[in-house]
Amino acid sequence: MLKIPTDWIIEKNEFSKIEDMNEISKKEMDTKITYQKNILSIHKGLYHINLGWHGSDKFSLKTTGFKFILFKGKEWENCELLELLRRNSIIDLPNTINKIIKLVSDGFYDDKTGLTIHDGNDSFIAPKFMHSVRDHLNKEIDNNNK
Repeated sequence: MLKIPTDWIIEKNEFSKIEDMNEISKKEMDTKITYQKNILSIHKGLYHINLGWHGSDKFSLKTTGFKFILFKGKEWENCELLELLRRNSIIDLPNTINKIIKLVSDGFYDDKTGLTIHDGNDSFIAPKFMHSVRDHLNKEIDNNNK
């Protein structure tokens, strides 16, 4: 379940309507997910989290699915992209979003430099530096298993 702390501002949260869906029918996907480029939009200070559905209903395409973005700045058109994750499944999204919210709140990204975005151009492949969350989560899992 998605846990948004009270010090985060919720601009839009359609995610709560779909996060409990394990199996999504074609009709539900068309009405609740597909073509919604803005399912979740929250921010804390200059840190913004956006989640949307991009592409179509053809899951086999690499560009189809949930697109999660963490950026730092006043607006998408001029910001620093810190994380970009794509997922076809909703199953791990709440946990991933909760972890990133915690990392932001703990100051994990304060000294990180991201990819500079100008004029909202996001037509790129995520560069290799955007593995900080996965690296951090893997270290956390390793530490918990010791």
